[in-house]
Amino acid sequence: MPKIETYSASPAQIGNSRGYRMDAALFQAHPELHEGSFEAAYLGAGTILLRPRTPAPAKGRVGDGADDIDPVAAAYLAWSERAMIEQPNLLREMSMREFELAEALIAGMRVDLDRDRLPDDFELP
Repeated sequence: MPKIETYSASPAQIGNSRGYRMDAALFQAHPELHEGSFEAAYLGAGTILLRPRTPAPAKGRVGDGADDIDPVAAAYLAWSERAMIEQPNLLREMSMREFELAEALIAGMRVDLDRDRLPDDFELP
């Protein structure tokens, strides 16, 4: 699996606001973070996910329609995509036994996508 890149950050006073001072290495490795407007999603337990407000279109890639997907799911899918590209030798077909186990986990579940949704204002405790 690809290594998750980590960078140091420290709280900083930015004008009349608070922010974070990030390692220069983050911006060198990811020039798409140099400018633009971003939003931070609080995931709980002191963890945030930072993403562009208006992501650049990426045709035919995971993340298309990013406004329609949960930010955590989008981040996981992007990480999974990167892992599959960087280490395709780790991919294998799901065995029939694994498929049967997965099928048993969801047996009898009925999902109504219009009714079985968390409210828009739902927050993790």
